Amino acid sequence: MNINTHELEKRNLKFELIGRIMAAGQIKYPLQYVKRILREFKNEIGTILSIDHESTESLNKALDEERFKLEFEKMTVNIELVRNRQTKFSTIKNIVMK
Repeated sequence: MNINTHELEKRNLKFELIGRIMAAGQIKYPLQYVKRILREFKNEIGTILSIDHESTESLNKALDEERFKLEFEKMTVNIELVRNRQTKFSTIKNIVMK
């Protein structure tokens, strides 16, 4: 198996991010939390260029799914959140790094 350095860095970064999210437990503002963690890897991914709200989709009467794209100089991070409309708490459903 031949993995280039960039792919290995992305994989390690994703493991670090997932580990810290799991250790934090329930996070009130997960998008800001992810952004704060990723800032620590400025040398690897560059500075943040934009945060775009891509879509919101109703899953049922209580839950919405929101999609965001965080654009960095060297990487794009897509995040899917499931938000409870009543409590306003969100859960990270998926993270994709490109």
